[in-house]
Amino acid sequence: MNAIKITELLGDGIGPELRESVYAIADALPVDFEFIPFDLSLQNHESGDRELFDRVVDSMKETKLSIKYPAVTNVSSPNAVIRRMCNFSVILRPVISIKGTKSNFTKDVLLHIVRIAIGGTYDDPGRMVSKDSAISLRLVERDPCRQAA
Repeated sequence: MNAIKITELLGDGIGPELRESVYAIADALPVDFEFIPFDLSLQNHESGDRELFDRVVDSMKETKLSIKYPAVTNVSSPNAVIRRMCNFSVILRPVISIKGTKSNFTKDVLLHIVRIAIGGTYDDPGRMVSKDSAISLRLVERDPCRQAA
């Protein structure tokens, strides 16, 4: 059986630790994986290499699978760049309880948070109109709302 190819988007911070965990899980599964790594650490994604994200998106299209580890954002967000290039407008954040992990919840949690990742605070952080108040205009687009739904 051929290995399942996964585009792997490396980052900073806890990324290397998460990568070790992902590899440990992958090694325990009864299938083979081939990870195709791309370094999206702060230093690399802000290096000015204009072809980096083209290579990332090409690999994502080829493998149809990707995993992205946390990356530091300073000037530009690698997440936002990839979302724009792929025309992604929704972020899915599943939340579940994990046995043996202490939390503030007394019952199991199974929650899917769906966020529209364009417009809103991404495009208009608001304007202060006095010391204690601000005003903000939110753009709500039909297609991202449909994708979220």
